[in-house]
Amino acid sequence: MFLVAADSHSKWLQVLIMNSTTAENTVTGLRKLFAAYGLPESMVSDNGPQFTSEEFEPFLKLNGVKHVLCPPYHPASNGFTERNVQTFKNMLAKPDPRILLQHRVSDILFQYRNTPHSITGPTPAGLFLMRAPRTRLTLLKPSLQTKIHDRQQKEKQHHDGSRPRHLSQFDIYQPVIIRNIRGGRERWNHGTVTKILLTYIVRLPGNNRHVIHVEHIIPGDDMLSGSPAPSPDSFSSGELLPANAALVLDKPSVPVELTRHPVVVQTPVRRSEHPAVSQSLATQDAPTGDLSLR
Repeated sequence: MFLVAADSHSKWLQVLIMNSTTAENTVTGLRKLFAAYGLPESMVSDNGPQFTSEEFEPFLKLNGVKHVLCPPYHPASNGFTERNVQTFKNMLAKPDPRILLQHRVSDILFQYRNTPHSITGPTPAGLFLMRAPRTRLTLLKPSLQTKIHDRQQKEKQHHDGSRPRHLSQFDIYQPVIIRNIRGGRERWNHGTVTKILLTYIVRLPGNNRHVIHVEHIIPGDDMLSGSPAPSPDSFSSGELLPANAALVLDKPSVPVELTRHPVVVQTPVRRSEHPAVSQSLATQDAPTGDLSLR
């Protein structure tokens, strides 16, 4: 004996194996369905004694489910359920003694739920679960998202294989020296790491900020500011940082926000008639508030 339930919107089919069709067993089966999928607004059934008993009606009323009974001796009034019952019987018509009944029912439901429906178009599982379950066909034809992910992983492995394996890892507020090759002349300037971001943003004396890659930064004690390019041995060894970054400033007390693109921002200084005064203002009146890069 089976209890067959179907969702009229998605055509999702549910079949429970029953020892008997009493009202008590029917209520127990529906309680399992309600616990798994939630309470429906209404339920349509025939006029079987288990659906009209004094135990069944209070159960639906207590759970706020409207019960609709089909006219007696007129199965076409509940044609949707009757068609599902007939479909299930046809799929179960060829018994196989080597396979357990529960196993066969599970296989039938799996095939039915993942087959496009002739009325709705999508599969019942796609409408009911709002996603496409993974099946054996998925192994034969991987999805586009899987292909893209695999391709990206291969490109990443190829890129990581060509990168140097000895890069320094920096901590917050650690003094560092950055490689500055702007203007066609290579220089090494001091800075301080203040925040870990997607790229290294370095602020140099004069309130200039630069985006610096980790390969162009070394610990601050390795060399003096303005020195020529160091030899490869002067770089501190460390683990490879996959696109890690940090915000580097010469004054850790000044917070700076991350910018998407490499920029150089120069803060204007106050002018004076005397050069000595101008130079003093450029040093003392540099802004110490929040600096936001847009």
